[in-house]
Amino acid sequence: MKKKQVFSDTQLENLWTAYNKLVHTYITSNKIKNIDKMFEDISEQMTMSPCSTRYHGNYMGGLLEHLIDVIGAVIYVRNYFVKMKLDESKLPSIESCVFVAAFHDLGKIGDVGFDQYVPETSEWHRKTLNQKYKMSQKVEALHHSDGSAYLLAKYNIPMSRSEFQAIISHDGAYHPKNRIREYEHKVELLTRIVREADMLSLIYNNRKYFTDEELRN
Repeated sequence: MKKKQVFSDTQLENLWTAYNKLVHTYITSNKIKNIDKMFEDISEQMTMSPCSTRYHGNYMGGLLEHLIDVIGAVIYVRNYFVKMKLDESKLPSIESCVFVAAFHDLGKIGDVGFDQYVPETSEWHRKTLNQKYKMSQKVEALHHSDGSAYLLAKYNIPMSRSEFQAIISHDGAYHPKNRIREYEHKVELLTRIVREADMLSLIYNNRKYFTDEELRN
């Protein structure tokens, strides 16, 4: 199991800068104006948030670290199809891929001003289960993918139907809420690309980032 990561204040700032730069590089549509409004309210929460209670990224900065990795992975996966000479008109746009990758786990912050994850106070849970965080009782329970869609809607950030599907279904067919949608037969390519990128980012977790060469077409 990966040991707890500790980021300095400067490293946390650098994570936010890297994430924010990726968002602004690839999202150039009218989405970006309201994304920036949302960032004004939640940038600190996003920077400080872990990505889970006890699994990947269960430390401050873990969420941003994971989102950066998934953005790199989704570009990598999409470029794989380009290299295989798949008709690009059949591929989701690079902006859609990055948009979903950048915000698929947004709901893990909770809500504006109310953190989803709070420090675990039980020493047994911390030492035995590596559970550094627990779910807050101050935020209504939502699956984090649904929470992501909720926050984007809260700031009037437009989504296509396929982007919405990819965000709320990115956990894949193993999750009960996706099985009822007959996930394997009915999801769009965008959802499949983001799902694979999410998994690939965990495989590459120790590498931190994809290289420039891997991200080229």
